[in-house]
Amino acid sequence: MDPAEIPLAPGRPGHGADRDPGRADQRDRFWRWAYHDLPSVPTTAQELWSVRREPAVTVLAENGAILGQRGPLYARPVRLDDLPEHVPQAFLAVEDRRFYEHDGFDERGFARAMWANVRAGGLVQGARP
Repeated sequence: MDPAEIPLAPGRPGHGADRDPGRADQRDRFWRWAYHDLPSVPTTAQELWSVRREPAVTVLAENGAILGQRGPLYARPVRLDDLPEHVPQAFLAVEDRRFYEHDGFDERGFARAMWANVRAGGLVQGARP
């Protein structure tokens, strides 16, 4: 959206709008453009709890120690034993098809990622910080 098409907020005394209307207009256009695609704020508790939530994953070591967390955290953890059998198998198929062939460190996968990163001149494969 072109910032010139965004309607302006009325001037706010004490915030510079009365001193330099042109600059206040620019500032208003900038903030309206910067926030134009944010979702509306829920007005009731029911709306707040029905907001779409992003998925999150916590990776645990065999001893239960947390190895990493990705995404926001909303609910209690789910035990691997509580998942249908196809879920961990699907995860392994997508993430590490040679999972049962190595002891936790996939040397071939590491070498492949290193080579891809060297060729690209930056981080394009492998774990990101």
